[in-house]
Parts: sequence; structure tokens; C-alpha cells
Amino acid sequence: MRSTPQIKTLAGRPRIRGTHRTALTIVFAMLLVACEPANVAVGSLQPLYGERDRSIVFEPRLLGTWDKNPGSVPASSWTFEQIEGEDAYTLTDRRSDGGTGVYRAVLVRLDGLLVLDLSPVTDEPSETYGSNLLRLHTFHRVWLDSDVLREAWLADIPLKSILDQRRGEIRHERFESSPQIILTASPDELQRFVTRHAAELFYPGEKEKASPYYRRENQAYLRSLEDQLQLNASDADALESLGMEYLRQGHYNEARDTLQRAVNLEPQDSDHRGALAFAWLYLKDPVEARNALPDEWKIDCVLAITYFHERRFAETTQSFESCFAREGYDTQLGMMYVVALEFSSSRLAVEDALKKFPPGNSWDAHVHDYFRDQINDEQLLRQARNDVRECQAHFLIGMRRLAQGDHEGGHAHFQKSADTRAFGTLAHLGAVAFL
Repeated sequence: MRSTPQIKTLAGRPRIRGTHRTALTIVFAMLLVACEPANVAVGSLQPLYGERDRSIVFEPRLLGTWDKNPGSVPASSWTFEQIEGEDAYTLTDRRSDGGTGVYRAVLVRLDGLLVLDLSPVTDEPSETYGSNLLRLHTFHRVWLDSDVLREAWLADIPLKSILDQRRGEIRHERFESSPQIILTASPDELQRFVTRHAAELFYPGEKEKASPYYRRENQAYLRSLEDQLQLNASDADALESLGMEYLRQGHYNEARDTLQRAVNLEPQDSDHRGALAFAWLYLKDPVEARNALPDEWKIDCVLAITYFHERRFAETTQSFESCFAREGYDTQLGMMYVVALEFSSSRLAVEDALKKFPPGNSWDAHVHDYFRDQINDEQLLRQARNDVRECQAHFLIGMRRLAQGDHEGGHAHFQKSADTRAFGTLAHLGAVAFL
């Protein structure tokens, strides 16, 4: 079992924790999945609206980016843009695993309900599978406040419960080979059905239980944490969450001061100390970051990152090699290791290192090709189709420009990497360090 602290995938309440806890969490999650069926979004052949449907509304307040779990690294987000000349949106769904989906989104008002109809806009599946794949619509009830968007989706389990009791109420198809249900009713029939059963159909239920998304650069999330601290100024966990949110919004000094308060209250809490170290790295002070680290994190891979920020590339590579010898190879840490090698070692050493980190996905393969000079800067950027990958691409290009003596070009790409706001990724940390 690996015990390396995970600093690149903080989720939920911002944490940098050892995988002995993470592994336990995964076990419990697997048990829950085994015991409870998932509430999967139900697909519909028809949209929830018809042509020139008066139920279609356009809500300008939806426009912009909304972050789910804003303290997580990187956060999932929804970005709404208006489709030119239409009362509809393009919705870009960026997931915390790096995946991205693009949808046509239409907002429908049904007797006081607001429901988003989402359908994919990409042509990629049809090019591969032709008529074998359908572009279905899914329906999502939303509640929109000034800085908070809450969402619940029309789910299969409550729908099955309704259909088991009233089989002929809405046209649909079930399949023997799959538990999936596809709705086949007309838009008018769908509207009546959704309105009649709104309290039952949407998971996880009413507004208070629905998944919250916070407007980026919003004040609502900060206010909620500040209100919590007004009630209890000694709440170290709330201080940590507030400090991490300051970091995400780029307020590094406020983050450091807030996280220092958390450490002062609970000096033995390794999560508070790790978060404070994180803030010091963003403030370009790796020495203070090392001082803040709890003893159990003063191991090779974490020290390597602080050395990288000091441009001590030989020590960076040595620390990474010690880490990999003990813990095995890690693709994301490997990227920083190879960058350090480009500054401190021969081309042969770089090629050797790439063989130790086989690509885990198509993006990794493009990064390998870039290190091997098989694709250029523009080609790498074209393959970076979400914020995290764009952040990595600009960071890698910036480091290469720096290695070639092009300091101005390197700085420009570090700035573009930082501007993606892929907060908490190693590339974003590295880009900020070199600005």
C-alpha cells in the first residue's frame, strides 16, 4: 500500500493526505456502490420543449462559470455561454478527472420549476459509431440564487418506481440486457409528466439536498465560511477551508495568514500544516514551505517539489528518483521530473525517463511526443482541450523556452498557464513559481 501524500487531487474539503486514509475511503465507496444502485440520469429521445415553445426562458444570470466543490483541486465546473441569436446556451462541463463535455442547454419553465434540457453537441461519437449511438436529452432541475446554482437530475430509480406503479403513464422503452430506461414521449407529454411528478423524479431531491455550484469569484462561499467563523473563531477546519478558497481565488497573502491561524490553533494537524506549505509555495517561498511541512511529509517527492521551486534541478531529480525507487512511478510527478532532467541532464537521460512513465491516456501520449520533439508547441496546445491540460501545455512550453534561454517567451507561457486557474495542479504551482 502506497503512503505518499497526494498533493494533486485534493477533493471535497481541501486536503493533502496520505493514501492510507484514501484507500479506506475507496473501500467504503466500493461497498456503498455494491449495496446501493446508482441514480443514473435518464435519457429522452425528445427534448423537453417544442419549436417556438413559450416555456423556453433565457436567464442571463446563468452566464459565466460555476464551480462545484470550489475547494477541490481541480474543481468541477459548468460554464454557460449564450448561443448567438438563440435563447439557449452552450454548456461546457469540466470534470475534476480532466474530462470535458459540451452540451446544448435550453432552460424550460414549468409551473414554477426551472429545468435544463441538456444534449451533447460533439460530432466525435457519430464519426466513430455512425447510427449506433443516439444523442439523448437529459433533464436537470435547477435553483438559481445570486451566487449559487443547485442542480438535481431526473434519475432512473425514482422513475422506475413511478412506472412500476403506473406502467402506461409515459411512453418509454426498457431493455432486457440493460437496466436503462429511455423516454420516448413527445415534448408536451414530457412536460406534463415532469410537472406532475417533480417532487419525486429528481435526485437528490429538494433544493436543500441538490448539488451546489458556486459562481466563480463569488462572495457567497467566502461569506458562508466567514459567517461560520463569526460563530466560532476557533474553528480551525473552517479557517483551513477559507484559506484554501483564498488560494483558489489568487489571494495568496490572505491565504497564508488564514492558514497560519489554523496552524496556531491546531499545530499538530498535518492537513493544516500541509495547506500552509501549499500557500508558501504560491508565494514563491519554498524554504518556508519546507518549514511548514509536517515531519511525515518531509519525504522525497514533496521535497522534490520545493527544490523545483528553487530551481535546484539536480536535487529535484535526485529526490524524485528516491521517491520512485520506494513508491513506484507516478505520471504527474513524472512530468515535473522530466522537466527537471531537461535542465540538469543529457537528452539520453530524458529519453530513459520517458520509458519509465508509459502514457496512461491520449494526453499523456501527446506530452511524451512533445518531450521527444515529435510535435511542436502549437500541436500540443491544440490537444489541450480543458483547463488542466492547457495549464500543463503552457507550463511545459514555458519551461522549454526557459531552457533555451528565451526568458521572455517562457514568462509569457507561464502567465498563460497561471491564467487557466487550474489551481492546485503541479503545472499551475510551477508556473506561478516561475513568474
